Amino acid sequence: MGSDLSSRFQQLLNVNLPKIEPIVFDAAIARKLLNRTDSIRLHAHTYSFTHNLTHGSLKPASALEFTYQREFHGLNIHVDDGKEHSLNRSTLKQLAQFKAYAPAYRYADEGENPFIPYKEPSETPFDEANAHLVFLDERRWASNQVNFIRSLLAEMRWLATFWD
Repeated sequence: MGSDLSSRFQQLLNVNLPKIEPIVFDAAIARKLLNRTDSIRLHAHTYSFTHNLTHGSLKPASALEFTYQREFHGLNIHVDDGKEHSLNRSTLKQLAQFKAYAPAYRYADEGENPFIPYKEPSETPFDEANAHLVFLDERRWASNQVNFIRSLLAEMRWLATFWD
């Protein structure tokens, strides 16, 4: 049974990745998985909605709603994501409302405003002729990403229970 579990564990680790050296799935790794998977903080990221934010009607508050509906721990959003719809171009009232629902997350060792160097955003080509399809696809892809990660964690948790 142990080798079957190790094989499946190895398959899960190699999803969409180049082959790596095998990790022996044993009782110690199983205990670590059980201890860690429940404390993983899942966050939505606005990269999944780049065209919806930039060219569509999605606003930062809509990304927060997506995050809340899927019971994530937070939302990663850059102040310039969405150009005209970005937090950077929001009114003070809009920013205050956003902050009320999404206070900035800080690690214990971070200051109130940790410095993150500016990086010029990359541009993703946008097919305006099929914009309605792109907007729907982005939402579907974002949901699929959520479901994939959650199912991967659930299966790892399930495998780990066989060692207890």
